[in-house]
Amino acid sequence: IYVALYDLEPEQQGDLRIQKGQYLRVIDYGDEVWVKAQFVNNPEETGYVSFNYLQPFSEHQRQQEEHEIVSEGSCESVGGIGTEEYEDIYVALYDFDPPQEGHLHIHQGQHLRVIDYGDRMWVKAQSVNNQEETGYVPFNYLQPFSEHQRQQEEHEIVLEGSS
Repeated sequence: IYVALYDLEPEQQGDLRIQKGQYLRVIDYGDEVWVKAQFVNNPEETGYVSFNYLQPFSEHQRQQEEHEIVSEGSCESVGGIGTEEYEDIYVALYDFDPPQEGHLHIHQGQHLRVIDYGDRMWVKAQSVNNQEETGYVPFNYLQPFSEHQRQQEEHEIVLEGSS
């Protein structure tokens, strides 16, 4: 899935008119300068577009998320998270009730920063909303924030396209 970066008017018959922000699926890469694409929400409408007018959805989403909300604030306002630390932000996939002291109680959907990867089975994490909340959690209970957001957005786009 790709996102249109710019508006594009057809230059010849068979070209597709696109508008900035529209979601497209490339169905034939051809010479990789002009590609055949279809709208995600209207797969019957196909045509050729300039490939440099498109950006992979995951890259577009990652760039957007680096500048938008990680939790209740922006990346810069939540514990000083900058883009260089962005990859250390994770989303809890499951609730976790700590079996012992030193572990962190987490809720599904909670945003966490991994501050020590340890043995990668158990990692030391910190709540993005409350930096005083730190402790160990199972690493397989976490998903990188950017991956979590990308999957959610792609799922929503696919659902829109199928309705």
